[in-house]
Amino acid sequence: NNKNFLIVLAFIIVLILIGIGVYYFSVINVEKEPLNGDTFTKKMQEIGYTIKDINDISDDNDTQEENTENLDYDSYYNSYLVATSPDLKITITFVDYKDEYDAKYAFESDLINHKLDENSKVTKSRVDGKNYSKVEYKTEFGKEAYSRVKNTYIRVTDYDGNSNIQKILKNIGY
Repeated sequence: NNKNFLIVLAFIIVLILIGIGVYYFSVINVEKEPLNGDTFTKKMQEIGYTIKDINDISDDNDTQEENTENLDYDSYYNSYLVATSPDLKITITFVDYKDEYDAKYAFESDLINHKLDENSKVTKSRVDGKNYSKVEYKTEFGKEAYSRVKNTYIRVTDYDGNSNIQKILKNIGY
């Protein structure tokens, strides 16, 4: 009887170790390839999203002060794009930074800012891999996801909370 218990316990421990190994090699140890601005634009346009380049938006600003502030950003990123769904319920910000440190900083800064704004009903999930991180939040006001792959960073906001953010990120490799 004691022997059967030990056999079952050993079997459970082996299954747990196999599960940890599978998780490690399928999530943590996997490297993802970042998109560039052109590829992001193409993928988003294929599913009907409208793309705006932040440089084009800054050129349309009326005040010189706003234009001056935006000129500095060119030294930090290769492309800075905003994609909007056809129904205007989802916004995706994509930034291809020149340096991986800047992408990590933007990712972690947004997480800190989100914590400051959290209300009482927040669900959060986080995954960290070899060269990427992803966090998803669900609140009573919608869903948000932050995803970083190497030197790129994506922020997805679903204003009504009914979209499948995970599917969107998976389709673009984030």
